[in-house]
Amino acid sequence: MRASQLLRLVLLLSASAVASGCVTSTMTKRAWEDWYARHAPRVVWVGYQGSDAHFHHFLARLKGGDVKLFEIRRSELVVADEYRWLGYWTGPPYYYFVDPLQDYRRIEPANPTLHSTPR
Repeated sequence: MRASQLLRLVLLLSASAVASGCVTSTMTKRAWEDWYARHAPRVVWVGYQGSDAHFHHFLARLKGGDVKLFEIRRSELVVADEYRWLGYWTGPPYYYFVDPLQDYRRIEPANPTLHSTPR
């Protein structure tokens, strides 16, 4: 991703978060799966933002520009390719895309399309 594209994405996500009053949701893995099952047709992609001592942090980009920030307790989910979480506004928007339908496995950045309906 070129620097200008990354800057545009950061600005877009920041503006979306401010406009929508974006708030982080601490969710159980099951609660997130339920949320995703209800909203999957609106989800464009889900990005892994990193992990801290207690949580794995994620960002869901929805159609229409909405953004959902959520975190899942480390005790509920194992992330194979872990990165340090630097904060919502100080770190990168995400390290890589994940597929919530495949236990949050990393998917290639070249193809961030998720399944439109849960399996």
